[in-house]
Amino acid sequence: MSCEIKSHRIYRKGKQVGYQPTLNAGGMITPTIIVLHDTAGDLSGRGSITWLRGGPGGSPNSSAHVVIGRDGAITQLAPTNVRTWHAGESSWRGRKLLNGCSIGIEIANPGGPLRHDGGGRYKGAVTIDTIADPTLVVRRGAFPIRTEDGKPMVPTDGLWLDYSPEQIDAVVDLCRALVAAYPTITEIVTHWMIAPNRKVDTNPLFPLDEVRRRVFGASVSKPQPLLAVPTEAPTALVSYVQEMLRGLGYFEVGRIDGDYKSRARGAVLAFRADHGLPLTTEIDDQLLEALTRAKPREVSPARAAATAATLRKAVPAVQQAGRSKMLAWLLGAPSAAVAAVQGVADHVALVKEQLAPLQEMLGMVPVWAWALLVIAVAFGVWWSSRKAEAATVEAYRTGRLS
Repeated sequence: MSCEIKSHRIYRKGKQVGYQPTLNAGGMITPTIIVLHDTAGDLSGRGSITWLRGGPGGSPNSSAHVVIGRDGAITQLAPTNVRTWHAGESSWRGRKLLNGCSIGIEIANPGGPLRHDGGGRYKGAVTIDTIADPTLVVRRGAFPIRTEDGKPMVPTDGLWLDYSPEQIDAVVDLCRALVAAYPTITEIVTHWMIAPNRKVDTNPLFPLDEVRRRVFGASVSKPQPLLAVPTEAPTALVSYVQEMLRGLGYFEVGRIDGDYKSRARGAVLAFRADHGLPLTTEIDDQLLEALTRAKPREVSPARAAATAATLRKAVPAVQQAGRSKMLAWLLGAPSAAVAAVQGVADHVALVKEQLAPLQEMLGMVPVWAWALLVIAVAFGVWWSSRKAEAATVEAYRTGRLS
């Protein structure tokens, strides 16, 4: 993959793509859909970039996240987790106003339908001369009667400029990177699909099914929206939700493993209860948006003031750490006494004679050395147990241990 997303910025072959920030953006989003558009402008995309950036000479109310030129060049206008104004009045599978959950990609194309001016010249937002530039291909195309989610489409048949292979490859590469960075993205649609009464972009020649297959896999041509049935939620999406919950302090979620089992569902319910959401274990757009906007969970004063002594009865790990510390003392104290006695024995002839058989059995290693070894082991057990106990208490205080 030549494209990747780092901190919501687009990188291609290890280098950040051109970034020209738009003024028409604001507010955080959790993207679930990619919406593809035509720029209805020049083929390089430069004029559209100026327009979409806003400000003097630009649009006061239009923007997008990305513009892709006919040569496949990618220019980013806004971070991929920030709302831009590309979808307008829109709906898809029951959800409206898709600016709040979608990433907008503008593809340099004059739109249409084009008017044939004779010879190889066609007129749209710009003039297309297929004789002067044989890479420009104009073909006839028509939209379907209805969108995939059942909305009626205004019948539009006409001539359109085909997309370049470089554009299609760039769209696929970027969409793959976006899906990898945001597992919440489950669909790629076009502007006419979400606003069929207003828009005719991308044009009918755009190979949407091919793009979807190349992004989501050969077995998927029309990805489904976010699933409402928890047991069927995609693994990557579950992992994303688990990671978000853990980052917000809902440590009862357990391991980040993509398995939507009881602990993960319990954490979802706890989060929903804390934020006034419907008490359901569904992973839906409402939950994802709330996770994006939520602040870290607060810990109760009683939990924050907990000590090892108060937790020994309630938390088995603290209780076990206490037992290990006691064992360390039981090992260390007698060994220390033996070491002291052996040190005296080296200077008292009578005691030394009595200990001679034992010293012969141990060879050249004196008993006090063995005693010191036991002391060292005992100290290691005690120190490890003390650290484990302290870590467990800290985990409980901060809410990571329930």
